[in-house]
Amino acid sequence: MNLSRLDNFTRAFTGHFSNKEQAINSPKDFAHIDIYVRTLPIDLFNVPSFYSEQSFNYSPWSPYRQAVHKLYYENNTFLLKNFMLTNSKKVAGAGFQSDLLKYIEAGQIKIRNGCEMEFTELDKGHYIGKLKNCKKCIIQKDGKETYLISQVEINKHSWVSIDEGFDIDTNEKIWGSISGALKFVRLEENID
Repeated sequence: MNLSRLDNFTRAFTGHFSNKEQAINSPKDFAHIDIYVRTLPIDLFNVPSFYSEQSFNYSPWSPYRQAVHKLYYENNTFLLKNFMLTNSKKVAGAGFQSDLLKYIEAGQIKIRNGCEMEFTELDKGHYIGKLKNCKKCIIQKDGKETYLISQVEINKHSWVSIDEGFDIDTNEKIWGSISGALKFVRLEENID
């Protein structure tokens, strides 16, 4: 993998992001959310990898989404393979409390089949991403199986994303924003 491309993608993807301004301007439509993405030691999985968590700002120790991501580069595309943590409670808060990252071990992750994200570079340091296989990333929500549609745009200043879940049989939208994309501002670069 071209190291400068890897470095540029890592700079855009990692850090602390918040949609505080969006939540203040439209509190009925958007909760205040923090996204943290931290790099993991290269020797942990022998490929570039990251830990991410998303939490409501009022409850940082109880993230509603946690994942490990392994990064690959193929055909001018960054591919992020996504994994669940089997010890997620032990790692909760690692986005802002880096000493908790030591509890991430290779044997404690499980692949989320069908949930690979592809990112392409629009301009230097500016990327758009989507699920590689539409309708293959299955998420359980309130006892229903839903498929995820996810779109992300990242750069050195911001992270804009929309995640929506649809019923696998009827294609009816079950969950996700009804007011459009979440718009995050970078508060902090990756400090690892």
